[in-house]
Amino acid sequence: MVASALVLPRSRPPREHVALNITKRCNQRCTFCFEGDRSSWQEPSLDEIRRLLEAAATTHSYVIFMGAEALLREDILEVIRTTRALGLEASVFTNGQALAREGFVGQLAGAGLRELDISFHYADAESFARGTGTRPKFFSRLLRGLENVRDHNRRFPAQPIHVKVETDLLIYNQGRLAEIRALLEIHLGETFTTHRVGTIQPVSASPDTGPLLAPWAARREELIEFVATQPADRPLCFVKTPLCLIPGAEHRSIDVTYKYEQTDVRSNFDDKTTLGNMHDYLQMYQHNPYRWVCRDCNLLALCPTRRTCWRSPGSAPHRDQKPQPVTETTVRRVLQQVWHEGVPEDQVAAVEQTWRAFPVPEAEIVSALRAASSRDCQLLDVYCEDAPILDFEIGVSGERLRFRLAPVGAQVDARRAFLVRYLQLVLVEPAAADPTLVLDVAKRVAALPFPPLSDWQGHQQVNLRLAGAAWTLWHLFGARLWPGQPLAAGWRTEAFRATAGALRLDVRHGGGRCATLELEDRGLRRAAGGPLPSWPALRTPSLDLYIAGTSGAGIPTNPHDPVARLLAGMTALLRRAGECSERATATSATTHLAPEASLPVPQPERQSEDDPVPPWAYWDSVGTLRVSFQDRKGRAPDLVFLLKEAGVHERFYASVGRTGLSYVTGSGWHGRATGPVFRACVQSLLRVMRACLEPPTCDNTERWEQLIQRSVTESLVSRRYRCVIEQRR
Repeated sequence: MVASALVLPRSRPPREHVALNITKRCNQRCTFCFEGDRSSWQEPSLDEIRRLLEAAATTHSYVIFMGAEALLREDILEVIRTTRALGLEASVFTNGQALAREGFVGQLAGAGLRELDISFHYADAESFARGTGTRPKFFSRLLRGLENVRDHNRRFPAQPIHVKVETDLLIYNQGRLAEIRALLEIHLGETFTTHRVGTIQPVSASPDTGPLLAPWAARREELIEFVATQPADRPLCFVKTPLCLIPGAEHRSIDVTYKYEQTDVRSNFDDKTTLGNMHDYLQMYQHNPYRWVCRDCNLLALCPTRRTCWRSPGSAPHRDQKPQPVTETTVRRVLQQVWHEGVPEDQVAAVEQTWRAFPVPEAEIVSALRAASSRDCQLLDVYCEDAPILDFEIGVSGERLRFRLAPVGAQVDARRAFLVRYLQLVLVEPAAADPTLVLDVAKRVAALPFPPLSDWQGHQQVNLRLAGAAWTLWHLFGARLWPGQPLAAGWRTEAFRATAGALRLDVRHGGGRCATLELEDRGLRRAAGGPLPSWPALRTPSLDLYIAGTSGAGIPTNPHDPVARLLAGMTALLRRAGECSERATATSATTHLAPEASLPVPQPERQSEDDPVPPWAYWDSVGTLRVSFQDRKGRAPDLVFLLKEAGVHERFYASVGRTGLSYVTGSGWHGRATGPVFRACVQSLLRVMRACLEPPTCDNTERWEQLIQRSVTESLVSRRYRCVIEQRR
């Protein structure tokens, strides 16, 4: 049985506080330290810390200083004095090594420090050395530091320093929590006031011991016994610990009160000079790639859900991972144990609804897989194995096939990857599976109801822009994108690959010829920061298609050439899918102008008043359009714009595709270049530039003029301005 409930401290330390990271220096090299590599991080100056403290004093009353190792800062005493002068209580999170210095504890107390948070994870010197990357002798130094705090409190009872100890669950202390507590009782004595147990997220693994984290299933019984034998006069609490690990003691979790009360904990962890929200649990859950494992837990609304490996070591689950059902404990029961009073029904319902309403598309896919399971294609297992999103095993025709659903862009074997909507279905094992069975499973998965792409917002491994481009391709080509499937005109898909800037198809012709198609949604490559390829071989309103080694001018004109036939076949497929497609030399027969609100106007470049650009400057290429907006009453200078093929003049106000937009004005217009009329004119032209596939030439003048006049009329600019269009011939 678990010992009777102990109420968490409500006055000391305050739950609402500010955590300040004030140094990157440390005298240990803990392999699990969440600080990671901070070689490029510059610690804040004393003035910057003072400004942070002044900001903290307006909303909070308690500050905890952290590092790396905060006590290694040379001006730490001045930092503490400044904190106390502002009326703030101060605490320092430390590994305890610095406390062994002669007289240092007294100096801290003299500066006004009244509390220490000390990390203590080891029961002996050997495990200490392995976990901290130091020598065993430093364990004795740590114990001496604890004794110094104890001795100070006995000598100066009027200036005590209260000590809270945090012990994180590592493989080094598995089965030894009771020994650790005994050591603390010996070396801290009555100064040992609070014990906090937590879990960690390792940055790297120790090279000689493997994973740092023992499976939780091996720690659950130990923790139950540890809680039951905890002295009644010493509070025991848990932090960053999933509630399935502490049955019956869920109310001891600090995260329970943090989440329920939406406690305001601020920190400078993201930006050393500003304070931000430290405990955004909803965002943590949103970014957890294994969040679906905990989706059906009764206590989801209260649990930190930091790590989900129950039977597996390490920080990520593997195939032994199974969702661990907790007891019948409910959110209401846990909250009542915390406060020993009734909890309003509407508040409990609101907390639960917040987390149940949060979209977890992985859980929806798992439910769909289970619902579609049948005798001839049976779902045998679902789990995670070191890589999101999830793995599952299917039994079909006596074979056991293992697949992985991975985000588009993940590192996978392209020859065994199938694009399914906006995810990749990858055959993991066996590698030599019957292709017919694999294809059958792929078709069944593709037929499942997939959650909307927007539900993946925040998932760390899902690039929404790349996934959106993949979804467009799936809508247009479907299973033709799968390896071995016929694509068009005698060409078959060899492999589907994704990069940061585009989606690629390796295709092979029946005659042995190979090619690479690069398909991207409009703007995808620009968002990735990569160089733009040559003019596409095929354009549609939603994507561009490039063929490696060709450009618009280099496409074979012989209709019997395999590449030309491939383009013709792709065009036919696109039209069949309702997508208007065009060759690079063609012009669109149907044009849809985008709404003005969706067209941001770029910031114009200011021109020198001493060297105004003449109205007809740069009008040096045949086909260039000169578009002038003339005030009907002559009350303002004319607005003059040039539209031409990009590359003719390298400086453009804006460019869309191969069309560049420049503006030239007479004297007096420069100060008005960001006014509402100017913006309306630019938006009108941008709409046309986005609608036209070709830059202006002598052959398409009539179409450009019609679209410009139509766009100007729809934008109501024509009420005050007359649009005049001329072309250089």
